[in-house]
Amino acid sequence: FDPNGIPTNLARQSTTYSSVTDRDYFISYVKNVIPGGDSNYSEENATKVEINIELDNFELNDKKYVPIGIIIHEGNSQGGHYYTYINKQNNWYKCDDASAKKTTWDYIKTQYKNAFLICWAKHTVVLNEQKPFGIERCGNTCYINSFLQILFNIPQFEEKYNEYKKISI
Repeated sequence: FDPNGIPTNLARQSTTYSSVTDRDYFISYVKNVIPGGDSNYSEENATKVEINIELDNFELNDKKYVPIGIIIHEGNSQGGHYYTYINKQNNWYKCDDASAKKTTWDYIKTQYKNAFLICWAKHTVVLNEQKPFGIERCGNTCYINSFLQILFNIPQFEEKYNEYKKISI
């Protein structure tokens, strides 16, 4: 923890602390992966950040946050595969391209070493209970599919998307 009470493994250095505590959601990057590789990349020069996602929640300035989405990366900086775990009212789902299957928090905790990103929400946020849908992969779209799964798990995003969809049809 830093002097402001923020778990240093949860907040990016570029995040303004007050902006984190005023938000219903925030994202913490856990592992930096260079998509497509980087000729200057080397393991010894990499900044390693570890996070313990065994916590079901944490408190930040008297506000309780829970994980609502976790993106996992399997592979290395030269390539790999991304998929997402989505929390729907304490029911967890593994969204891997076109499939979305129910899983458990206990199983997810075994995957933490491959966590790439975690989306947190205030514990008062009400998530819908609808099972997430799979997103068909088109080429190397697993990265963006994972982000879309998290975005569609944020009620305000889903609501705005549905409004836009009605207008554009």
